[in-house]
Amino acid sequence: MHFFSASLDPDGLMSLLNTNVTTALWVGTVSSASVFSVAITPLDGAAATKVYAPTGAGWQGAVSSGEFVPAAAGIVSFRTDKRGRQYRGRLFVPFVAETVITNGSYTSPMTGGQAAWNSFRTAMKTAAFPLHIASYGHSLHKTKQAGGGFTMTPVTWAPHSTEVTATTVENTLGTMRPRQSRLR
Repeated sequence: MHFFSASLDPDGLMSLLNTNVTTALWVGTVSSASVFSVAITPLDGAAATKVYAPTGAGWQGAVSSGEFVPAAAGIVSFRTDKRGRQYRGRLFVPFVAETVITNGSYTSPMTGGQAAWNSFRTAMKTAAFPLHIASYGHSLHKTKQAGGGFTMTPVTWAPHSTEVTATTVENTLGTMRPRQSRLR
């Protein structure tokens, strides 16, 4: 996740995260899963990454029964007030319990998780560390060739950061297959 602040204060950001992160953010995550470190990298081109040990129960899943589905994750979509891929983002919430899903979707509406993400976004903005989408200014454009196949063309733009104005907990689970380990 990216947060924007006029002051470069990783310690202050971590303090706010410890205050505002709740178990409800980890929609459907088993209680045996938790975040054990948070790395904060100021994007000023000079400051080093600082690694913190989070404190409080908010950094742990809340579903106490059942196994988790290893290849599926809950999705929280981030939207800004602008259109296009440069202005959207998502977060994958891992270790979703089997007991809260059916056929690749949550078994009930995720109203508690949705409310938690709305509260988190509002609290971080109020504390002067609003959640942002950072676009680093480079991508690859895939073009289909007439005879078959594709070419990848580098595309660049001015890097920018845009405040997230809406968060949505998606009902259908997702996966990041390229990052899934191969267990064979």
